[in-house]
Amino acid sequence: MSRTVMKLEIRWFVRLALDQNLLQLEQCRSICAVVEPEAELMDFAQKIIDDGLITDVELLDKIAGIALANISNRVLHAKIS
Repeated sequence: MSRTVMKLEIRWFVRLALDQNLLQLEQCRSICAVVEPEAELMDFAQKIIDDGLITDVELLDKIAGIALANISNRVLHAKIS
């Protein structure tokens, strides 16, 4: 089974959602399995909304903003296992 490499901003988003106990690791893996590797962060977040995993769009926007800021600030150590 090959491992899909998601964009760094999605990896950061997942890390933040896991750290805040908003999502479980298996939920994130499930989304990664159906979202295309070249998907954008907003595509990933939309899938979370569509699946009803997080319904607070404002919270998702905040997490996405932090993830993008981490990329802008070159914080590159968001390894998701």
